[in-house]
Amino acid sequence: CGICKKDLDARQGLVVGASCGHGHHYACLLGRLLEGSVLSCGVCGANGKVFSKEFAQSLLLFHEEATPCFQTHSSELEMWVVSELTIRRPVTMLTAIPEVVFNFDGLRCLDFTGHPISVLPPAIGKMRSLKRLVLISSYIQELPDEICDLPQLEQLLTCCSNLRTIPSRISTCGRMWRLYLDGNRLESLPESLPRYMDGLKVSGNKLERLPDSLGDCQHIKDIQAYANQLTAIPDSVCNLQSLRHLMIHGNRLRTLPESLGSIQALESLVVHDNLLERLPDSVCELPRLEWLYVYN
Repeated sequence: CGICKKDLDARQGLVVGASCGHGHHYACLLGRLLEGSVLSCGVCGANGKVFSKEFAQSLLLFHEEATPCFQTHSSELEMWVVSELTIRRPVTMLTAIPEVVFNFDGLRCLDFTGHPISVLPPAIGKMRSLKRLVLISSYIQELPDEICDLPQLEQLLTCCSNLRTIPSRISTCGRMWRLYLDGNRLESLPESLPRYMDGLKVSGNKLERLPDSLGDCQHIKDIQAYANQLTAIPDSVCNLQSLRHLMIHGNRLRTLPESLGSIQALESLVVHDNLLERLPDSVCELPRLEWLYVYN
């Protein structure tokens, strides 16, 4: 560390890189700022542009307005607008992700829920430890392709935004098990999806179809694709033997796959507000079905 001179280990605490090439413990940098000291690198003496005013302001902002989790676990950075409103504290609305964030080594969670952020920079691909990325209620229209370079990414929640496209190689996120994209403006999904997802939420978009590869995601328990413009459901969905909840109401469906009854774990089938005239006979072969909604 450029301040305390101890070994840097992102597994033990958040490490902040600087353009001078030396790393620093987040706790050390914050301690200096709270003391009122000017930041500088103890190895090379760099200051100024390396530790700019914006750099220092961002660290103080995170300290003051991040959720309490960040105070005890600096690897979890959560900036929730709703939390600030709840405790009636003035909110600093961010329109961009502070650049210093992309120099955080060891950050596992990045959450800017409620902030009017319009761009996710390609620099997100540098955050090799990131497991959970949350950008709910933002103005983001597209995700950079570099997001697929995050080897540890497990959860991607970009809901209630202006999202129009998803990187075509999202399936290369081999550890991803949760993908929530509801409440956006998506007209299509990539042909290939992460294989280990346990849930897919894409309701409230403009989707006309779901990819056939969805049937390869054998761990999926919950599909929420209601309030879209779906005209058909791929037959491959019937291969999902772990699927418990299929919510596809509020679409333009005229038929359902005839082999729907082969989804032996299915507990709820919600298909109301479509254009269906009949249900497949195989629905009667679903041994665990408890909820069947077919009105309107």
